[in-house]
Amino acid sequence: IIAAYNVSIGVPPDPVRVLPGGQQDVMPLITSTGRLAGTWSMSLDTSGLPVNWTLVDLNPSASNGVQIGVGATWSPTLRVSAPQEALGTDSGFVTITMTLDSDQNVTQTAILAIEAERTRGLSLRGADGTPISNGVGIPGESAAAWILVENLGNAPEDISLQWNGTAWGSDITLHDSTGQEVSPLTLAPNEIRELTARINVPLTASLGDNVST
Repeated sequence: IIAAYNVSIGVPPDPVRVLPGGQQDVMPLITSTGRLAGTWSMSLDTSGLPVNWTLVDLNPSASNGVQIGVGATWSPTLRVSAPQEALGTDSGFVTITMTLDSDQNVTQTAILAIEAERTRGLSLRGADGTPISNGVGIPGESAAAWILVENLGNAPEDISLQWNGTAWGSDITLHDSTGQEVSPLTLAPNEIRELTARINVPLTASLGDNVST
């Protein structure tokens, strides 16, 4: 038996993804599936959103007392906004409820999933702010070059740095400020790490010898 009054609420099958500091408009598709036309009103529960995220109805006055004919559709425009500091791990949801004006007990709900769009980027620079760093060492010990590594993305990153081989070999290691080797290198969102890249200087090296990678 088809209900006298009923609607379906169509939302995107995948989460709505929003860049940090950005916004995204969503238009759920409300379809009348009952035997009779009805007048409906929409309400939104945004308590499931991450902190400082918002979702607003761009035309709230048009979302009350909406007459939807049998088999007809109606779509509101909802705007999702993410804060500038949104992390790639941010996710949440909004509950959309349609209520029949003539009988508050007749309702339909849908969940609109929302998450942050992950951004990625890595900055690698030396002491002069360029992507070049120079180091020194003595034969039989390690030569060390200071570098600054920054995660420009909004999500944690496991970073693997690769090196070209040199005349002194390709066994280059990264170390933190205490001298401990860092492997693997994991950076939180926007984290900056001071590191030294080290390579063993062969005993046969002479003054002025150098390699690069």
